[in-house]
Amino acid sequence: MEFGNITYRKPQRSSSLQDMSDLNSSSTLFDATVASLPNASLYESQNNIDLNEKINKLSSDLLIAHQEIDNLNSENTSLKFEIEKYQKIIKTFKKITTYSSCNTTPASVNKRRQTLQIPEQNLLCTPINRIEMSECSINEIKDKEQELVNNIEKTDSSNHLPNTSCHIHLEKEDIHKEHTEVIATDTNTNTSLNTPKTQLGNTLPYYIREKNDNYKLATFKMRRKIIVIADQQGRNICKTLQKLIGDNFLVTCYWKPGAKIQEVLQTEKNEICKLTKNDYVVVLGGVNENNPYEFEFCIRSWLYSVTNTNVIFTEIPYNRNLNIGKLNYVLRFICTSFTNVSFINTNGSKPFFHQYTFTPYIPCRFLLREILRLDYKLKFELYQNIVISSKFTPLQTTSTQTDNIEMVDTCTQSDDILKDNIIEEITPRHENMTHSGKNLFRI
Repeated sequence: MEFGNITYRKPQRSSSLQDMSDLNSSSTLFDATVASLPNASLYESQNNIDLNEKINKLSSDLLIAHQEIDNLNSENTSLKFEIEKYQKIIKTFKKITTYSSCNTTPASVNKRRQTLQIPEQNLLCTPINRIEMSECSINEIKDKEQELVNNIEKTDSSNHLPNTSCHIHLEKEDIHKEHTEVIATDTNTNTSLNTPKTQLGNTLPYYIREKNDNYKLATFKMRRKIIVIADQQGRNICKTLQKLIGDNFLVTCYWKPGAKIQEVLQTEKNEICKLTKNDYVVVLGGVNENNPYEFEFCIRSWLYSVTNTNVIFTEIPYNRNLNIGKLNYVLRFICTSFTNVSFINTNGSKPFFHQYTFTPYIPCRFLLREILRLDYKLKFELYQNIVISSKFTPLQTTSTQTDNIEMVDTCTQSDDILKDNIIEEITPRHENMTHSGKNLFRI
């Protein structure tokens, strides 16, 4: 072989790292770099175990603290709602019990002028001053009435005053009522009188003086009764209905704000049982109901016990818990199954009627129309009974038998005369028909 052509090349330097096999035993490299640290979680040392337990305890305590905070917040909200509820109840009771002039709204100028006007009459009335309820009782009022009557009797022994045709009669003046009334019962007559709490206004009789200086007392009139039992819808119902219906009826109202139908129907059961067919009971309720089955059961059970008088139910204007259309349908259906019960549609459930725009004039207007309709119906039924009874009146009985025989003879003679007249009218027609028939056959 020839070695002359062989060239000798130097080894090239490479950029690779040096051999690290000698540095495995030393930890200087591992201490300098972060990525090469060992995983401490894989080593089960006592310190790691204690730290993990502390972390778990702290996390559980934190969850318990959060739960307690939530419970306290919920209790706080419930207490706030209860406080607001009781505050509303206190306000309503204050409105009912307080009668100061500061709480009441002042009357308008037009109403004041109307009240101050003197009626244009020929009679000059001299009423007795009003007596406060706290100063005297009904027995004292009766004694004063009797004293007044005795004073008049002393002036003239007869009922007729001299040179006049004027009689002396006794009358109790009409009692002015408000929606907050107190009932004063009369022990002798067992009648209830609605009077304001502060004053017993104009309950005493008053003398009437005419142009010819004659004194008299007006006559006493027994008025029919209308009892209204209601929830918060009964506010100012008594006052407005009494103005609309006049003096022929005595209107009393018992209203319980926020009460359900069961509490409303339990008021004044004894007074309702004393009413007659000429009186009326008006029920305004259903606003605070939340159970339709309980509502239906209470009304049916109450109506079965009240059959002695006329009952009027009004339409429920609004309800936050139940469907108002279905509730009024159930109430109307219940009323149709009783003869003495009627239902009034007051258009209270319409969308344009809101609960805060509710005024007592709207239901009172419909109540007036329904009461007048039922009153006319009662009078018409009474008229029919009188007419029917007059048609079937028995004959007057006589004292002797001869008169009865004469009456029977006259009746039989008149019947025979009628029969003879009818036969005489029929026989010539029959003969004419027979003759005409014979002539036809002959032809």
